[in-house]
Amino acid sequence: MVNLVYGVPAEISEYLIAHPIIRKISFTGSTPVGKMLTSMAGKHMKRATMELGGHAPAVVFDDADMDAAVKMLAGFTFRNAGQVCISPPLFLVQKGVYDKFVDQFVSIAKSVKVGDGLDPATRMDPLANERRIPALQRGVDDAVKRGAKLHTGGKRIGDKGCFYEPTVLSNLPLNPSAMNDEPFSPIALIVPFDKFENAVKEANRLP
Repeated sequence: MVNLVYGVPAEISEYLIAHPIIRKISFTGSTPVGKMLTSMAGKHMKRATMELGGHAPAVVFDDADMDAAVKMLAGFTFRNAGQVCISPPLFLVQKGVYDKFVDQFVSIAKSVKVGDGLDPATRMDPLANERRIPALQRGVDDAVKRGAKLHTGGKRIGDKGCFYEPTVLSNLPLNPSAMNDEPFSPIALIVPFDKFENAVKEANRLP
């Protein structure tokens, strides 16, 4: 059975987490809220599982099946407009296949039909709310300003709804905000690496 409780999140959390019938809590969302809920759970000795803002990359090596890798990873990136907690925004691609990966990924991104989720032809629906548009735009603009190459996308679609183009950026330095904070949007950040150790270092760079 699933019970849905609507109301002010803070009031609901304070009541439910402390209630003796609740034995464990789980939360998917931002790190600040996750810290607050974990603290509340600890106060009442409740178990807790948190899935918070992460930036785990997909790593693609020279010997990968490129057609399969690009098709699968692009699908994961653009499903639900990237608003899935396990959608990969960051791709570390070995230099031997880097250009090919970028070209194929861009081709798929350009072919994604964005629109009404009830239209059978639609392959990517809108962002969750109006606030996501300027947040995403700031991230893309910041990356380009710092030297990233914008291959496709990078702007809002029309002036109605919360539709944004599937976006692909490459040759990114480490300092853009998109490389350090989870974009949670239809954006792909593609970065080359040479040795396995370098990919591991970058994959583990962020908390």
